[in-house]
Amino acid sequence: MTNETRLLHKAIADRNLSPLFSRNITDNWFRDDNDRRLFQFLRKHFASYSECPSITAIKENFPNYDDQVVVDDKIEYLIDAVITNRRREATIKVVEQAIATLDKEGHEEALVAMQGGVAAIDQEGFSFSKDVDLTVNAEVRYQEYLDRKNRPDSMLGYATGFPSIDQTLSGIQKGQLIVLAALPKTGKSTLLMQMALNMHAEGHSILFASLEMTAFEQALRYDSMRSKLAYQRLSTGTMTSEEEADAVKMISVMDSVKSDLQGRCDIPLCFQAL
Repeated sequence: MTNETRLLHKAIADRNLSPLFSRNITDNWFRDDNDRRLFQFLRKHFASYSECPSITAIKENFPNYDDQVVVDDKIEYLIDAVITNRRREATIKVVEQAIATLDKEGHEEALVAMQGGVAAIDQEGFSFSKDVDLTVNAEVRYQEYLDRKNRPDSMLGYATGFPSIDQTLSGIQKGQLIVLAALPKTGKSTLLMQMALNMHAEGHSILFASLEMTAFEQALRYDSMRSKLAYQRLSTGTMTSEEEADAVKMISVMDSVKSDLQGRCDIPLCFQAL
């Protein structure tokens, strides 16, 4: 099974086509005719009904679709894998054409051919860049708006756990840079760490960076907030026996999740208090 096929199965299983549209995927990404026709069906269905079609709808149009296929990889990985394979194939083709031009016409013409080939790779969308051609999939973007309109409680990004902030920002979205400015010692770092804790509690792995606190201070602040213990008593070793028991419970919980979160960051967010 090709990565293109696995990508479509993953998107259908998740009933989430947004990652494909956000990366500006078009029909020519799919070399297999069946994959191309399936993607065209998904795209047109989403444009008409603002959702990914169900398995029932897919099998009505594609009776041979195997809905028992399970794809464990994240959809972002599959998109990058497709891009990597296509870029490699396109690069080999460009080099071969340049070599052929070099043999027949000379090095200057070969360089021109190579430059044109590299430009064509980016024009076809086989790039890791997050740039989006706004002239493509305009109808899809409008249907996404209608979907948000019909689900007023939905957010574009990740909830911070603070309703007023989430309502204002519509959640924190990937690729955003949000600056929080306030006077010194007014709670910026505490607020941002609490946001990180709230999203961590939802199963996400967060990167927190600070120019104000050392790594040791950040760890103490994190432990005190997560276990709801007084920072002063935790840092000075003066907790009560009940508080120490709560700290032990917090440690046991952290041990149960660190293997899942260690070494990866689900949300590319960096909280930095200035």
